[in-house]
Amino acid sequence: MANITKYLEKKLLEQSVGKITNFSITTGTYVALFTQSPTVNYVDTSAEDGVEVSGAGYTRKEVQWNSAIANIDATYSSKITNANTIGSTTKILKWPGATGTISANWGTVTTIGIFDSGTVGEGNLLWFGPLSSAVTLTTGDTFTIPNASLTLTLG
Repeated sequence: MANITKYLEKKLLEQSVGKITNFSITTGTYVALFTQSPTVNYVDTSAEDGVEVSGAGYTRKEVQWNSAIANIDATYSSKITNANTIGSTTKILKWPGATGTISANWGTVTTIGIFDSGTVGEGNLLWFGPLSSAVTLTTGDTFTIPNASLTLTLG
C-alpha cells in the first residue's frame, strides 16, 4: 500500500523517540473501500478525505496480519501482509456478515484504506493506496482481497 497518513506518521515518530508511550491499536485494523481516494491529510471532514463506499450492506472488514518481514534486498524495505482472505466468496455483493442481498451498486472502487475502527465514519485512516485497477461493483459481484496480497511497506 502506497500511502501512510500524517496521523500515523506523527504517532510513529513520537512513539519511536519516547515522546508518547501510549499509542496502540487495541481494536484491530479494518479494510475500507473508496470510490474517491483520500489524501495523507485525512480528517473525515472535507472533500480531500475521499469517498468511502456506504449503504447497501457495506461494512469495513477486519484484517488479520502475518508477522512483519525486514527485507535485506535491493529495496531494504520492511513489509507486512494480510494473513486472511478479506471479503466475500459468495456471489452477491456483500462482505461476510452483511445481511440481505445487495440490490444497489457500490460504484467504482479505486482505493482501499486501513482504519483503526470497524465503524464506517469513525476512526483514523492509517494507510491507503490505489487498487492495481479500478473495480466497478454491481449487484451479483464479489470483492475479495486474497491472503498475502495486501502489503504495507516501509522503507
